[in-house]
Amino acid sequence: MSKRRPRGDGTVYARTRTRKDGTVAKTYVGQITVGHRNDGKPKKETVYGKTKREVREKLKQLQREVDDGVYSSDRSTVSEYLAEWLQLKKLEVRTRTHKQYEDNIRLYIIPHIGTVKLRELTSRHVEGMMLKVAESTSNDAANKARGTLSNALNKAVRQGLIARNPVDGVAKFNHTPKVPIIWTD
Repeated sequence: MSKRRPRGDGTVYARTRTRKDGTVAKTYVGQITVGHRNDGKPKKETVYGKTKREVREKLKQLQREVDDGVYSSDRSTVSEYLAEWLQLKKLEVRTRTHKQYEDNIRLYIIPHIGTVKLRELTSRHVEGMMLKVAESTSNDAANKARGTLSNALNKAVRQGLIARNPVDGVAKFNHTPKVPIIWTD
């Protein structure tokens, strides 16, 4: 009986290397074809793991993403994507609106989740960002940052960069009205 795996299942192999101290490190590497480049050559994605089973699971997940049409080889971070989105929005919205988007991104979004990869962004990241913004400023500021991020990520979904918008799973905070200061004579 043949031990070959079916076509399109990817390649899994062990890689060993000797460290400077003489110990041997063994890791497993898996590769799968995810498409073709402009010159016709196959475009491959590589995953790594400590065990063969771990690498095969990663390859299966990657193959599901490719089959479902949600795979993206884009490795940009949230801050890189938002910078591009903000440049495009400059042409679409008024100056004041653009300034508000820019302030929300600079003050609230990038400091908290700017280093997260766009593909790895989850609702928990967004909730954490909103909690930190609400603690430091107000619930309204957190809601505005959420709205800006949702607007940007809706475009990322339309462009096929992410499968779904992680902001959709996060509820807005309640509005806390300011108590007016009434001056006396």
